[in-house]
Amino acid sequence: SPAEMQTALRALESALAAAPKFSAAQSALADVWAHITELEYRPTAEAAPKTREVARAAQALEPNSAEAHLALGVAAAFSSWDWTAARKELEQALVLRPSYTYANSRLAAIDQTLGNTKAAVERLEQARALDPSQQSVNVALGFAYVFDGQNDKALELMNSLEKLDPEYKVIRLVRALAYFNKKEYARVGSQLDVMSKLRAWMPPSLSITAPAAVHLGRPEEARTALTELRDKENFPNVDPVVLAGILLALGEDKEAFSLLNKAVESRSTLLLTRPVNPVFADYRKDPRFREILGKLNASR
Repeated sequence: SPAEMQTALRALESALAAAPKFSAAQSALADVWAHITELEYRPTAEAAPKTREVARAAQALEPNSAEAHLALGVAAAFSSWDWTAARKELEQALVLRPSYTYANSRLAAIDQTLGNTKAAVERLEQARALDPSQQSVNVALGFAYVFDGQNDKALELMNSLEKLDPEYKVIRLVRALAYFNKKEYARVGSQLDVMSKLRAWMPPSLSITAPAAVHLGRPEEARTALTELRDKENFPNVDPVVLAGILLALGEDKEAFSLLNKAVESRSTLLLTRPVNPVFADYRKDPRFREILGKLNASR
């Protein structure tokens, strides 16, 4: 969570203030900033340069810091969409630490952005084999299965994870997206009925349930969702990609594509899965959508 990341930043910065040459702390700080950049806990324009700065400082103390290479890869991926540079850094992180599951997850994310969904699945299955207990890898693999059309595998994996941790809410997002991809729209809402009422989970939940409602012939529910998400007091920073997906489902293409182009300008991390996200499937051949993909350097 943002609060946990802030706590980690304070602790590591305090450690470095006391011991400026504490290389392990500097490397850990690079890893934290990589997460902040990826999860958009700070604007990309702010977070990516800071991630590079911290990573370079880590390399100065420890040239073989896997965390530093990972952070540089994340910064290249999210700030400039330079997939070649990002791959080089992430692969070097894996050379230095073969069990670095976060690096594998980021490489899989690049594969997904470029439409190589099978490569993403293969990479994440390998990462999971190294550490089956790591929830973040399990969930990333669940999303990868959905993006590759292996919906039943995604559901099976999420069901097994839920038995271990019933409160892990991202499981329901994966499951809802799998049902959406299977066109079982009535089951989408049942997965997210509670989460869509929790403020922190409303944007990602409504980004799936609102388009599903349109498919079920209930567009008024999608319009209600838009109204809620546009409430600046409650949701001052909703990603434009979330709104665009709902607008496309409602057939309001002009505003939707305007928002997607704004997402390009702001380097939205959510935009990176749109090439393979089933919510956008009906528009993959649309010239306007393909133009967006071109800006992502996504060859399809």
